[in-house]
Amino acid sequence: MNYPSQIGCLLLTGLAMYACQNPLKDVELRFIEPLPTTVELRLKPEGGVLPKQLVVKVVGPDAGEVVTPLNTTKFKVSEDGRLYLSLRTSATPTANTPIRFTVVGTADDAYAVVFPVVLSSRNPRLFGEDLFREQTKAPVVQATGSSDATGALKAVLTTQTPSATPGGSTTQFTIPAGVQLRDPLGAVVAGTVNVRMKQLDTRSVAQFSGNGILFQPLTAAGQPSPTQQFGTVAGGVQILAYNDDYQLIKSFAKPARLTFRLIPQLINPQKNRPVQAGDLISLFSYDATVGRWQQEPAGIVVRNAQNELEYVAEVTHLSDWVAAFTNSICEAGPVFKISSRVPPGNLLYRCQVIDATTNLPVPNTSGNTDFYSTITNGRTLPLYFLPTGSRIKLNVYDSESPTVVTSAAVDGCAATQVPLDLSSFKTPKNLPVPVTVALQFPCKSLNEAKLPTKAIYAQFRESGTTNWYDLPVLRYEPGKTEFSIVTYDVKIGKTYDIQAGASPGNYTVSQPDQLIDSNKWVIRIKTKEYCN
Repeated sequence: MNYPSQIGCLLLTGLAMYACQNPLKDVELRFIEPLPTTVELRLKPEGGVLPKQLVVKVVGPDAGEVVTPLNTTKFKVSEDGRLYLSLRTSATPTANTPIRFTVVGTADDAYAVVFPVVLSSRNPRLFGEDLFREQTKAPVVQATGSSDATGALKAVLTTQTPSATPGGSTTQFTIPAGVQLRDPLGAVVAGTVNVRMKQLDTRSVAQFSGNGILFQPLTAAGQPSPTQQFGTVAGGVQILAYNDDYQLIKSFAKPARLTFRLIPQLINPQKNRPVQAGDLISLFSYDATVGRWQQEPAGIVVRNAQNELEYVAEVTHLSDWVAAFTNSICEAGPVFKISSRVPPGNLLYRCQVIDATTNLPVPNTSGNTDFYSTITNGRTLPLYFLPTGSRIKLNVYDSESPTVVTSAAVDGCAATQVPLDLSSFKTPKNLPVPVTVALQFPCKSLNEAKLPTKAIYAQFRESGTTNWYDLPVLRYEPGKTEFSIVTYDVKIGKTYDIQAGASPGNYTVSQPDQLIDSNKWVIRIKTKEYCN
């Protein structure tokens, strides 16, 4: 498969390319190697479609240290909602001197994306953020107020969410007049105050940060505590506040009031009865910039003027907030070592964790009772975050027959290896075939010193569809004349679109309708610029 002339420039496109033509002859080429991606922010637009005119900028104390992987400040979200950011080579983030900035995305018909980032190292970070239309059907509300030059709120600011479900919990958040508003560094926040709240569905902890797992949450004193899982949830809300310069509001000089309206059937599992006035329920906050939960002073259940039950707490900073009873879980559980005749590939088999006492499925952190895994011979299948004190079995279902293999009952908190013999499973009729994807140069040998990068990033989709999927990174191996990977993600006989580039999100080369007719998908690069 020979690509048109621009493909011959694949290693150069987007790398400050000055000239590229086909054939490459007597052309001076200069380029800059891409910077490592430090932050990948995946936007999740309501309805699955990004706004047409989404403008992205970076603001905040260290915004000047943030660039694209191509070392520009032309920030752009990809078609599939991804934003890739890098740090300038001069930036040196540490735990004591982190890099702080805020990603801002604006569009005419959507609420602004205002996402704070704190980096204490150059290690890659992956984040996700919702993007809501202004005429949203989601339980999202935005209110505005005003603070003076000293950051003092001029009037009481109250925000009330709609319910995430009919008859479900709602949240009211009230900041008293005169309270000084401060940003994450303690500076006052003056001007127009925008407060946006999203009500969380208390029926599904899977939507909470960490899928409802509080991994070693900090105590009120700032010390790590045992990992827990949300059980019965009284209320949950995400709160974001900022001024018109997108200066974030993080804390208050005096407490604000957080109120969850409770559903009548809410149970207090500690008392084994419905919740009633006077009950204390734990309160947790989540800081997305560091990815950690912290236990806050508990709130109390009261009856309001309408004789309805409410949960009331005082808070001094903004975060995601959840009031809930929690369950004790184990960070690591048994590891199942599989014996099978299933050949290597990406065939997935249905699995269930079963409570050995009740014989009922145990839901995972996403609330599902099934999960899927490959079962290649020698594979290990570890389990995590099982209830403390549980005894479990693992069911694995053959996809080619009614056969179900059940493991021995084991302690859910014992991090021990358990053999699991699946050799009774039938060999699949349609075995997956590995396909090599290769960018191949017309050389007997490459001049490795000339290569500006040793990795190419690519995405594919089946022709006629809209969603792009990442291929594994195509890498150059010394002594070869190609960048290549082996994958089971694409299949012989199908037609795909492909896009590729020298950095994530910068897919400067795109080709539609490429039929894979053998187990090697070869993309022939015409240029001899890198040949010896």
